[in-house]
Amino acid sequence: MLDIQIFLEEDAEILAVLTSQKTNLNEILIQKQTGKKGSFKTAEKEAISQLQNQVISQLQNQVSCLERSVDKKFETILESIKNSQSAVNSWAQIAAQGNQKEQEIPAGKEQKQIQKQTKKQAEKQTKKQIKDQA
Repeated sequence: MLDIQIFLEEDAEILAVLTSQKTNLNEILIQKQTGKKGSFKTAEKEAISQLQNQVISQLQNQVSCLERSVDKKFETILESIKNSQSAVNSWAQIAAQGNQKEQEIPAGKEQKQIQKQTKKQAEKQTKKQIKDQA
């Protein structure tokens, strides 16, 4: 029955406990069959030691996976930084070109704006003069 549960179990912690319990039960059966009454504490200590070794091994595997994952992410970040630096240079060039184009805009537009402003000011002055004369 334990074998079936061990086979179906997906949780690593529960699987480790079930495996430990199976080991303990097997030790008890062996001692009962052979008639030797060994110390159950020894069997329990061995089972705990095996369980600890399994947990340590799992943790080492997880740490290795995390290290690989972090290394991959750093590589990806470095590549994106390198790519963005070349993009930044081209964006800076585009911006500089945009500045040059703005400076090259004919003075006609600026003159039109100035003319509009002076026209408005002239209209205001004439309206003011008309009010003052009235």
